[in-house]
Amino acid sequence: IIFSIFPNLIVIPPEKMPEITNLLTKLNFETTLAKFSLDEKANVIISIELPISSLNEMVVDIVLDILCSTTEDLFSQLPEFHSTVGTDLA
Repeated sequence: IIFSIFPNLIVIPPEKMPEITNLLTKLNFETTLAKFSLDEKANVIISIELPISSLNEMVVDIVLDILCSTTEDLFSQLPEFHSTVGTDLA
């Protein structure tokens, strides 16, 4: 099963795509469980994939905590984009 979040925290300007791609690649290497990607509209996606056999209430709680904290961590690493929050996120 895959848990994903589309935090829509930032609008990524096209000129910053290489920088963001490098950051997400670095985070994928450094982060346990959570993986980062971009969709076709350059929205950041944070996902955690687990086998169905491992699911129980405690695991779901842990996964949701990881998704939330990972989103906060990502947002804190992108201060130059904070001013774009609330603009066109489409």
